[in-house]
Parts: sequence; structure tokens; C-alpha cells
Amino acid sequence: MNNPKAQDIKTHGIELVLIGVVGFMVIIAFTIFSYHFFVKDRVRESEEYKTAVHYVKTSSSLKEQLVAPLVSFDFTDIRVSESNDFGHCFVYFDLVLENQLKESMRVGLIRIGDFWIVAEAELNPDTKLSYKLETPYKRILVFLTSLSYNNDFYVGLYLGHLQRELLDSRLLLLLEAKVKAYVGDLQKAQELLIRLQDRVGYSELAVLFERAMMHYAAGEFPSTINLLHDVIRKYDEDKAKSLRNAYKKSIFSRMPSDPFTSLLDHDVILAEAYRNLAVVYYDAKNFEKGVAAASMARMIALQIKSDTIASSALFMLGVHLHFLDRLHDADSVFKQVIEDVKNSNLSQKAWAYYYRAEHAKRWRREEFVMDYYERAVNLDPFNPVIRRDAIMYLMARNYAGDLEIALSLSLRGIQYGVSDPLFRTLSSQIYSRLGIRDKSQLVE
Repeated sequence: MNNPKAQDIKTHGIELVLIGVVGFMVIIAFTIFSYHFFVKDRVRESEEYKTAVHYVKTSSSLKEQLVAPLVSFDFTDIRVSESNDFGHCFVYFDLVLENQLKESMRVGLIRIGDFWIVAEAELNPDTKLSYKLETPYKRILVFLTSLSYNNDFYVGLYLGHLQRELLDSRLLLLLEAKVKAYVGDLQKAQELLIRLQDRVGYSELAVLFERAMMHYAAGEFPSTINLLHDVIRKYDEDKAKSLRNAYKKSIFSRMPSDPFTSLLDHDVILAEAYRNLAVVYYDAKNFEKGVAAASMARMIALQIKSDTIASSALFMLGVHLHFLDRLHDADSVFKQVIEDVKNSNLSQKAWAYYYRAEHAKRWRREEFVMDYYERAVNLDPFNPVIRRDAIMYLMARNYAGDLEIALSLSLRGIQYGVSDPLFRTLSSQIYSRLGIRDKSQLVE
């Protein structure tokens, strides 16, 4: 015989399940409704969405890859992950082309400090027809590399592309200031940076550092030192406010270092500020302060795993120790510079050998002097100071065969076009000491 109460419980259980399913569906429907009618409108006002739209409208690489002209596009979705001053975002679009052809597109953005920048863009993502496009972030990297290689053609070309594709005028000001400094218009570069400094928050440190470098390029050492100390003070203020801790938690802690993230990252700027203080103190002949600055730069660089800054700071430390006449300490540092496999700067290694040769002369270790000089010349054959001093040492020592080696070094200097009058004069002197009167051999 059936139990009526048990039957009632079973019936009510089914009703509760149905009510739960219906309630769940209502929540989903309301979420979708809210997204389409409320969230989308708010998204369209966001900086990251406007940046993505600007790229879609202006990208030359997108126009080149579409098989038909773009008629319209519709925003479909956005995914954002942010942590204070860093973040990343993907914006999705449906593109409508001429003749009703359709494409899908994903625009990936990153935020570094104050700036949202398009870092990747892909047509038909997650399909066999996917195609990745050139982006402003990649153009910025090439632009900065072009600056470092002193190629004004590529600098102008990439800045022109960036001016069309970057929405943020503040970032353009920063890059334009770099161009002005590159072509020698330091006054205009300073004006642009001063304008920019009041318009950025996180990136103010980078702007201060750039201003310091402009003063250094103009030979204004006291102003350079003051601004670099401003960078250090600003860093300490930001650290106290915990503004820079976002870096450790951001996606950039997992990204390889590149010139642009380094340009704005506070820890890198701090290390560079101390390293450049060491350089300026060398020019000002303040070697005690130079030792302190170089040591700080190296310590910070090792903490943030910046091999380039650490290697350069180590080299500067050795230079300051040398001019303080702390020769044994300096020689030990230069030995580390030479043995540093992470240091690819051959000029620094050449100077390290040069200074070790100078030390060996002071200590009368003749068996090492010429070996160090030869290694220095081979590493940096176009350096006139190293080549000249190696020749002068051989001429002064005058062991058997020294003058012949000195002549070879001098003639090679002429061949390389390095300080041509200097090495012609030295060659003439060596010919005279060897008793050779036929000066026609000077020109090869």
C-alpha cells in the first residue's frame, strides 16, 4: 500500500527542481540582457575599447590584409584583467566587408602604466584561417631599436605609423621627445617632456629620467644629477604608497623584458638612474660618489635580473676604483667584467683589458702588459686611445721586435681610418727609428 506522505514529498521535490531550473534560466537571461543593454554601453566608454576601435579604424596592416574594404564592425565581447598599473584585455569584433563578406577579429591590448596599447591583433582567431597582424606595440619596439641603432630613416617611418595607430597623445609625446633628442633638438625635447610630466601618473618617473638624459646630452651635469636624484626620491615616495607592487603581480612578471616595458618600469628606471649617476660622476670627476652609485645600480640590477644594467654598473665601478687609485680592487672588478659571459659589450671588455694593462705597467708585470693591450685592441680595433697607448708602450719598451709590432698596429690604424693623422705621425716616427726612409709605405 502506497504511503501518501511519501508521494507528496516526491512531488514537491520535482517542483523544487523545476523551480530551480526556471530560476537559473531567468538569472542567465537577466545576465545576458544586462550585458547587452547595460555593460556593453559602459564598455564603449572605456579607454581600452576606444583604443581597440581606433586600431581597427586606422591600422594599415589590417587594411592590407582584408580581401575587401571594411564597411562596418560590431563589438561582440571584451575580457579584461587588471592589477593597478598593469593589465591585459581582449576585445572581439565582427567585421562586415564589401559584398557582405564577414570576418572575426580579436584585438589584444596591454596596459603599461598610463597607456593602453594594442599588443596583438588576429583575424579569424582560433581557426585555420587565422592571421596575425602588425600592431602598435611591435612598432614601438622596432622604433626604440631603430633609435638605438641611429637609423633616422626607420625612426621616421615607424613614428609615422605610430602617429596614425596610437590613440593616446601622451605616449606620442614621449616618443616624439625621443625623436627630438635623437636629432639634436634637446630644447624641444625638454619642452615636450615638461608638458607630459603633468599628464601622467605612473609614468612620471620615466619622464623625469628622460629629462635627466636630455640635460646630460647637453653637457649640463649639475642639472642631470639633480633630476636623477629626483627620480630616486620619486621612486621612494611611490614605494611608500605601494604603487609599484603591482608589477610583481602582473602578467609582465612572466613576460620577457623588452625596451618598452623597461622604459616605464620603476625598478628598471631606479637601476638606470643610479647607473647614469655613476656615469655623470665620472664626467664630474667625483669618483667616491661614482663608486656608491655604481654599487647601488649593480645591486638593484641583480635583484631585478637586468643583466645589461648589472654588467654596465660593474664596469663603471671598476673605472671609478681605478681613478681613486684603488688598483687592486679595480683590477679584480675588471677581471669580473672580462669573465662575465652575460656581458656582450665588447667595448667594455676591451677597456677592462686596457685598464688591466695600465695596472700591470704600474706593478711592473711586463709579461702581462702587452697581452692585455693586444686583447683590448682585438676586441675594439676602432678605438684610437687603446691602439695609441699600446703603440706608445711598445715604442717606449723597445724590446726586440717591439717597433715592428708597433708599426703594424699603427699602419692598421691608418687602414681602419681611425684618427688617421695620429697614426700617420706615429708610423713616420717608427719608420725613422727603424732606419727606413721610404715613406711611400705609409699609404697602402
